[in-house]
Amino acid sequence: MLPDGDAQTLGAAMSLYRGGQPLAAALVWAELARGGMASAQLWCALGSALMQSRGRLVRRPFELWAGKVFNRGASAIAGTEYAAPVNDWLTELPEARTQPPLVDAELSEMIEFLLVNERVLPDAVGSLGDSDRMGVVMALGDRGDPLYVPLLRCAIEGQFGGGAARAAAKRVGPFLGRADLQASIEAARTSPIAEELGPYLQAVLSRLPEGWDAPRTRACPPYLGIGRIDVALVSAGPRPADIAGLLRAQLGASARDAESWVRFAPCVLKKGAMRHDALQLQSALEPMGAKLELHGFTWGHESSPSEVRPASTKKPWWKFW
Repeated sequence: MLPDGDAQTLGAAMSLYRGGQPLAAALVWAELARGGMASAQLWCALGSALMQSRGRLVRRPFELWAGKVFNRGASAIAGTEYAAPVNDWLTELPEARTQPPLVDAELSEMIEFLLVNERVLPDAVGSLGDSDRMGVVMALGDRGDPLYVPLLRCAIEGQFGGGAARAAAKRVGPFLGRADLQASIEAARTSPIAEELGPYLQAVLSRLPEGWDAPRTRACPPYLGIGRIDVALVSAGPRPADIAGLLRAQLGASARDAESWVRFAPCVLKKGAMRHDALQLQSALEPMGAKLELHGFTWGHESSPSEVRPASTKKPWWKFW
């Protein structure tokens, strides 16, 4: 029997998958696998979500990952109700038979491949119904994994409704020292969601150190991600107010954080940015006269999906038996 947290997370990913969000579901199932979970259902689900995430332009990377996942789970899947749907998928994967099974060390690389940008999970959750949103935020927030911080940020700001905001407020504790999460708490405190959050928000505020929201006298610590790129602002250029506004929009930054970066440049804006997010930030700021440097940038994940289609009308794998 699965631990309660793993079972709830497995179900949250299924809500995403059934809601036409296979890429987000694959992310969650990959994180579960990285956390040590292994079962026929997990390997079938993860491989199926990878297959359903194939885009019209980018297909083969998903298929290679799926083949490795199905091979990893082959012994667990054999003789179970998951064998038939996996065999159906394998007919589309002629290369799978010659691929080595997925190994644990590859799971972080898979997650980085799947996390095209930090909006993948928030946008997927935002597409669900209200009750599903709250349940997914609860399950994923309980994981305590930095992968889910962008989701918690959006939730506590009220983007998914009051129920999800309250769920997030009860689960942000491990990340209260992060400047990006504090920016979302600032936003919640001054938004219409504050009244609905009530004691939940007060409980969060009581755990923050005195002066946490004071004006900054140096550059704000960089916001954090799980990627490989550090984005540095070398110069704000001739239009610092416009650059601060763009930083607020691009990073979900508070006014005081954005203004501190502009004022005290050079400084690092984001540590661990995903490639898409880093390039988007650069393309937004540099035409306005700012100068950025991307440290650790490579084209190594050029095969990231540029276009992902929703789950197809093919019979869902979980209904094969």
